[in-house]
Amino acid sequence: MTRFSGPARGVSGAVAVAVGFVATMQLLAGCSDTNSQAGPPPANPVKVGTPGAEAAIGERLFVETRFAQAFKAFLDSGGDINDHAAGDPVLDTVETTTLGAPIDPGPFNGMSMNCRSCHFVDEFAGVPGGGMRTYTDFARRSPIPARADGKTHAPRNSPPLVNSALDRPGGALFHFDSEFNSMEDLVATTFTGRNFGWLPGEKTQAIAHVARVVRGDDGSGAIAQQFDGLPYRILFTGGNPAIPDELRLPPEFRVLVGSGTDQDIFDAVVKVVAAYVNQLLFSQSDDAGNLIRSPFDVFLQINGLPQQPDPNETPLDYSRRLLQLVNARDLAGTLQFVTSNPNRPNGQFQFHAQPFVFGAQELTGLKFFLTEPSAIPPQHRSWLQARSATVSPATPPLTSPISSCTIRGSRRRSTTISRLTEREHFWLFPFPPWQPERPTTSRHRSSIPAPASAFVPSLQTEPR
Repeated sequence: MTRFSGPARGVSGAVAVAVGFVATMQLLAGCSDTNSQAGPPPANPVKVGTPGAEAAIGERLFVETRFAQAFKAFLDSGGDINDHAAGDPVLDTVETTTLGAPIDPGPFNGMSMNCRSCHFVDEFAGVPGGGMRTYTDFARRSPIPARADGKTHAPRNSPPLVNSALDRPGGALFHFDSEFNSMEDLVATTFTGRNFGWLPGEKTQAIAHVARVVRGDDGSGAIAQQFDGLPYRILFTGGNPAIPDELRLPPEFRVLVGSGTDQDIFDAVVKVVAAYVNQLLFSQSDDAGNLIRSPFDVFLQINGLPQQPDPNETPLDYSRRLLQLVNARDLAGTLQFVTSNPNRPNGQFQFHAQPFVFGAQELTGLKFFLTEPSAIPPQHRSWLQARSATVSPATPPLTSPISSCTIRGSRRRSTTISRLTEREHFWLFPFPPWQPERPTTSRHRSSIPAPASAFVPSLQTEPR
């Protein structure tokens, strides 16, 4: 039915360490002098939960295929709530940037829309037309379920999620057009919006449907069996004896499914999914302890160039200092280029055929990236015409976003990702920061600068 697979439930490393520590302390307490002062008893997971359990359960809900409108239609026609086979054709294949050449079949073929259908990881590693993703898709514009409004695609593709929730100056912003400033709002609107097949005015139906699925789940479905196999109504209690300690939700994530309102249940689902996405981060070292670095990182290292700002140095001042040093070394003819990956036997990326190099072309790009415009704001046309000499005052990545990195945060996998795709780079640097533009959609085709509020559609009426 599906090619989505993963290992059976196991105690994570952090949980294993915690459990081992508690066991050791209990043993020492039992062998200690009876006259010694007894320490505080270990925390009871049934009462306080296990930190990180919310992300583990959130991952299962992230993959859950029954929250979409197509599954409600499946139930309304007599389908079983624990049978994922809603058969939404939008999931049959996975669109790629090559029109007419989808990946066939899709990992959720025969099911209905879920978060993972637009935020892939390693499902297509080594597959022609596929490859690794940092929780993003392969399409030019993400496909959405068909409804009577005739919409078939979102205005753009799905943004990568890894590192998306990092703290940033001014706070986090999500989606290409900064539509949301909290992960909870993004998740809630996605679950009730057009990407999951819901039309304007159907938000209440969507919330009731999510609650219906959570109440009716018995843990026997294909997705549940890839995880813990427990019904949601048990997992969300946090205190049921059937729950393994590593999956005991802390109290702030719990809900009584049997007596809770539709909104209570929906809010609990949103909260744990947001917790899962918030902890999707790039690792900085591989399993052997080697630092995971991009060609840019290696270039800085072998040339003795600073890899981060000095104490009390602003990112912009660091950018200016780095450009001065690079220019001076280039004029002196002493720069060394990168021709291979020092941390891999074959000198290449792990998952990509692109050469691991930082040479003359990359150096030109670095200078372009760091050079500031002669005037702010420059005219858009003059910026395009003179872009070889002037660019935005950008800050180089302190830990390069184009590194070959490992995603930590999935209880079921630890996936290595190499380099940003062109699309993911656009997510980081979509426009010159001084000149926002209207995205080219059916509603807005002008390139006249405008504030975000002038062109950002709501997910309730438009797919993201």
